Amino acid sequence: MSGRPIFKKSSPNSRLTCYLGKRDYFDDLATMDLIDGAVLVDPGIGPDKKVFAHIKCEYRYGRGDMDNVMNGVSFKKDFFFAATQVYPSETPAKKLTPLQSSLLSKFSNAHPFSFQLPHDIPPSLMIQSTAVSDGSQEEEPCGVEYYVQVFVARRKDDQPQGHSSVKMAIRRLTCVSPKPGEVGRPSAEINKAFHLHSGSVRLEVSLAKELYHHGEPVLVSVVIDNYSSNVVKGLSLKLLQLIEITLFKEKAIKNRVGGEGLPLAPGQAGWCETFKLRPNLADNRNKAGVALDGKMKYQDTNLASSTLIRDFRNKENIGIIVQYVVKARVFTGFGGRDAVLEVPLILSHPKPVDGSSEAKKSDDVVFEHFARLKVAKQDTIAEALD
Repeated sequence: MSGRPIFKKSSPNSRLTCYLGKRDYFDDLATMDLIDGAVLVDPGIGPDKKVFAHIKCEYRYGRGDMDNVMNGVSFKKDFFFAATQVYPSETPAKKLTPLQSSLLSKFSNAHPFSFQLPHDIPPSLMIQSTAVSDGSQEEEPCGVEYYVQVFVARRKDDQPQGHSSVKMAIRRLTCVSPKPGEVGRPSAEINKAFHLHSGSVRLEVSLAKELYHHGEPVLVSVVIDNYSSNVVKGLSLKLLQLIEITLFKEKAIKNRVGGEGLPLAPGQAGWCETFKLRPNLADNRNKAGVALDGKMKYQDTNLASSTLIRDFRNKENIGIIVQYVVKARVFTGFGGRDAVLEVPLILSHPKPVDGSSEAKKSDDVVFEHFARLKVAKQDTIAEALD
């Protein structure tokens, strides 16, 4: 059954049903996807009650089980928070998005809401912990999470009550597309001289391009010129994920997420070879400390995208910064005399195709239910409304 997917979730008391057009929202540093949705409100909520919606970016910098060990001290920090009153509306009516127009035309008691996230706030991200015996991850791992919550209350600052609220996890992701005419080949080279032996070893490493999308192999060209009396015994290539945690201290974690090695026979100048490194989650699924794009239940993810910031002076507002480099090392057999260099690259999502034009042409809608946290894994339920 085809149609535009719309995600829905109802409160436990069935008084509220929240609708979102998607779960992933992209920022290309120029524009940020609008988070738009609607809430179906049961008139029986009471005359003195109102409906509010808020969006929160939450950064957890300690494991969830540490909250109990530290006598309730929470290892969380809010990076972004915004709230609005949905029903009855306090603000002048805004122009409806195609999603909201479809929902309001189908439900007379639906009320729209929208949020616009700023740039230079953290992307959704999770630091992978050690997998437990059943293959699942521990609850509340370190990372950055976003969620939209709608709830019934008398005041905006009231604490949401579980039975009359809906909480839907979303992801804020970054995307990059190559600019027309932009052909960049990142490269680096080093000439390694030896104190006790004559001559030097020249190592040059270049990438086919700077920007790679998830799933693409990274093509690495290596040139070695051995002008020394030493024997070049081998070559190691690694694709490293570098993680910098900016909130409480700076820490760099190097994770080997791909690599190839090659023993080299004694040779002269002009040795050249091209390798493929594949940065993917499949080879790193059980490695603790690897950064992933934010993960939601029953939905797979990928390695974390490179952190993109318009102004690096604001990097403390990001929390966790992820970068990728290709590291090459030539072994000569004399400890500490190896030739080593690094070449940076960008790993990201492609810019999604804008489906707004198709949305305007079609009124077909498919509702997909958000899975509840405590329900056993099940297939997505979909129901089509005529």
